[in-house]
Amino acid sequence: MDFTLLIKATVAFFVITDSIGNTPIFSALMRGWEPEKRRKTINKSVGVATIIFLAFAFLGTYILGYLGISLGALRVAGGVLLMIIAFSMIHGHSFAEVHEDSGSIAVTPMAIPLMAGPASLTTVMLFMSQAAGTEKLVILLALFISIGFSWLVATYADALFSRIHRDGLAVTTQIMGVILAALAIEMAAGGLKEIFPLLR
Repeated sequence: MDFTLLIKATVAFFVITDSIGNTPIFSALMRGWEPEKRRKTINKSVGVATIIFLAFAFLGTYILGYLGISLGALRVAGGVLLMIIAFSMIHGHSFAEVHEDSGSIAVTPMAIPLMAGPASLTTVMLFMSQAAGTEKLVILLALFISIGFSWLVATYADALFSRIHRDGLAVTTQIMGVILAALAIEMAAGGLKEIFPLLR
């Protein structure tokens, strides 16, 4: 197993899903709920997010081919998107937005966009499109580790938020923003090399 790839992908998924930064949102969404209702909602949201991630992981390249979008172009666009998010995080802002919904919150906003947002879906698609053979299994393992962490954060959001508080969340978000910025530069640079071979 390629442990370097596993660590790189896990860190990327962990940072881009911003589970820690979403802690106060998860806590607020389910405040005062009975434990059973809370558990069912979290399990449903994680299940929906997992299905969406897997769909983009396995069908993403086919969608790109149908639309005539090259992998290099997607990597550059993904890098730019991640850099915008990274700048927002460095300034202490979470990029997730919550909208009121009359239906179940398990799908919106918990599964989409808090767990499986545009940036995280793009990141999964990019990693899978670059992987070959057993590397795809490594990427999937990293994805499941990230999803498992999101489940833990959502389950224990109240306890986690009471311990970290806003100052701790702000510092954590800024640190993850710096890491995400580095990943964004690497992703965009790789895309530019694919589009312009002379840069290699």
